[in-house]
Amino acid sequence: MTTRLHFLFILPMAFATPQLLHAQQIENMIVETYYVSDANDATDTIGGGLAEGSRTYRVFLDLGPDCALRAIYGSDGHPLVVQSTALLFNHLDRGRNYGHEVNNGALDEGTAALDGWLSMGAASNQRFGIEKELDPDGSIVGGANNDGGSAAIAGGLLINSTPAMGYALTSRDGLVPLNGGAALPPSFIQNGDDPSAAFKDSILVSAFTSTNFRLGCSTPGKKRACCGEPHPGGADHDRRRTDA
Repeated sequence: MTTRLHFLFILPMAFATPQLLHAQQIENMIVETYYVSDANDATDTIGGGLAEGSRTYRVFLDLGPDCALRAIYGSDGHPLVVQSTALLFNHLDRGRNYGHEVNNGALDEGTAALDGWLSMGAASNQRFGIEKELDPDGSIVGGANNDGGSAAIAGGLLINSTPAMGYALTSRDGLVPLNGGAALPPSFIQNGDDPSAAFKDSILVSAFTSTNFRLGCSTPGKKRACCGEPHPGGADHDRRRTDA
């Protein structure tokens, strides 16, 4: 029997806009099936193991004109909630709290590219995260770009091409160069509760909830910015990777 994962991602947010009262701050929320794990991916024990059929999602916020994301926060009456009916996947070796902390050079290692994290735009220390359908430069993860994980699978991991996930990671990885930008947003700051409680590499929990949390920067500049990659796990469960 297939179990459907119900994943809740509630983000109270602050925006930078000259017409705060009149602007439509969020034009759209886009949920992308980033990847569906297969039997080969399940062999990688270095990352902690992904069950066959697990799904990774990316969630993007498409912001209105003249709007940019300045902060994600949780406060009294407005909690930040990242919650799943299954455990969030945190890569045991390469897991990081934030997208800009992810080592770009490690994205070829097993299932490292599917780790869970929060972000203000970056998907690694050298790449921004974008929708796969908008990715113009191919892929640096999966297949020939992957080391095959702990079982040294010939041909590499992350090669599934089921239509359920759109573009295969071997053709489009949803990662683009910084092109003069910065993975670490200017004056990046995190105050309050430590997200390591949910996103540290050895943590196995199903939720991060906080009324005392703020993730922000001083100079936002992206109309569509990446907010994270929470990644719930479990056999035949949907998994959500969250970018915004």
